[in-house]
Amino acid sequence: MTCPRSCTTQHDGNGPCTTAERKEFVQSVTALKRSSDEENFDEAITLFRRAGTKTGIPDEIEALFQDPACDNLSASSSNFWLLLRAVREFVSHPDNASKLLPLSGALPDMKAETTGYVDLQNLFKTQAKKDVALVGELLGEVLDKVGRPRESVSQDEVETFVKHSAFLKVVRGRSLRQEREASALKGKIGKSSWL
Repeated sequence: MTCPRSCTTQHDGNGPCTTAERKEFVQSVTALKRSSDEENFDEAITLFRRAGTKTGIPDEIEALFQDPACDNLSASSSNFWLLLRAVREFVSHPDNASKLLPLSGALPDMKAETTGYVDLQNLFKTQAKKDVALVGELLGEVLDKVGRPRESVSQDEVETFVKHSAFLKVVRGRSLRQEREASALKGKIGKSSWL
């Protein structure tokens, strides 16, 4: 489905931003329906805001890419940081024209003919497999540089990491010992049998 000509010419191809523009969009899409049971038009009206969502690398992931632990890798670095570095390399790799994170392969549910949906699903899965393979190659190069065997990170771990790469988080905390030593009550707390 294409946006009506008036929509693109009046708004320079941009999606609706104001309430009035959203109402105009809904009216123009509704006017294109030929019958009342065309579900794709209803879905377009319901989900059009998603289409205008800016794509890119989430700020949280970008911050992880800039973390010193991602830059200063060694043979003792955790698999997390090694994999993150491979994903960072993937984003800037020449074979990644989009310069986005690897595709997870998950396709949201939508109203569509079965054959069209299956074809689209296969495209997503094929691209996701290509992305995993490239991240795996880049990880191999990272492991070579730090002097770790390539098999030290399993293929399953690579696939899982890539699939969830848009949702990574690092939570840093202190051990109970560090908490106890930093406590304002230091010296006032007796030795506990559980520490």
